[in-house]
This record gives sequence, structure tokens and C-alpha cells, in this order.
Amino acid sequence: MRVRRRKIPGLYSFIKFLCRTLFHIFFRDFDAFHTAQIPTDEPLLVIANHGNYLLDGLALLATYPGQISFLMAQPNFKTAIGGIARKIGAIPVL
Repeated sequence: MRVRRRKIPGLYSFIKFLCRTLFHIFFRDFDAFHTAQIPTDEPLLVIANHGNYLLDGLALLATYPGQISFLMAQPNFKTAIGGIARKIGAIPVL
């Protein structure tokens, strides 16, 4: 059975703009290296070993030039952040 995710037009772009702005304010030295080597016209799987379930995803969202589809633990979808993540196309995993 395929799960249908509702997306709100323009929400992804707004969240990406918000993340870029917040990272510029709070992390002025924050930058991504070697972004020219990241393929933007083909699928890419990025696996991040992270200590903070929110900050690392937002860092990827702020710096990756293309669109990202996140995998997110299903219990997190019960929070406000999970609701927004679902609206930008995040995929719940067990």
C-alpha cells in the first residue's frame, strides 16, 4: 500500500529559506565544502551519523542545493516538527 503524503506548494522553499537565514544568523562560519562535486541531476543518498535529530537535518536542508526527502522516525511525526516534516514530504520509518 502506498502512503499518500500531502504537500503544501511553496512550503519546502520557505522552510529552506528559513533554515538558510537561521544558519546565517546563528552559525556565521557555517559552510558546506566541495558542493560542486554533489550531483544535483541524479538521486543521491546521504546518511548522516548525527547527535542531534533536528540540527543535522536542518543543516543539510540549508546547504544542499537540490531538494531533499527526509526519512524520519515515525514517533516524531506526532510532534509539531513531524507535522511540518510530513508537509514537506518526509517519509516515516519504524
